[in-house]
Amino acid sequence: MVYCHYAVMGGFAVDVEDIHNVLTRVTITVNGMLYLARTGHFCQVKRSNIADKSKADILAKGLVCIQVLWVAGQAIERKLAGYPITLLEIHTLVHVVCALVMYGLWAQKPLNVQDP
Repeated sequence: MVYCHYAVMGGFAVDVEDIHNVLTRVTITVNGMLYLARTGHFCQVKRSNIADKSKADILAKGLVCIQVLWVAGQAIERKLAGYPITLLEIHTLVHVVCALVMYGLWAQKPLNVQDP
């Protein structure tokens, strides 16, 4: 999954300064990566080289997850206490579920890839 995120973010690039008079570096798209893999020229990049580009702060992600779970817990407590749940709270809970799924899927995503 890390390699997929890295490819979509434009992490793989080629120096074309010798063959092009305007461009110096070109980003390889996902289709380009698939073509290279099919022809046996896949770029081998160590996972540690991609991981060192990840500047995501685990504390920030943890705080967001705690806030999201807090909102969900409050809505559940209101329902168990017999209070009605408003449409806004239900809508917020839908966003809570989506946020947790997104954080789970993006846990391995590199952040701030500036130099491929």
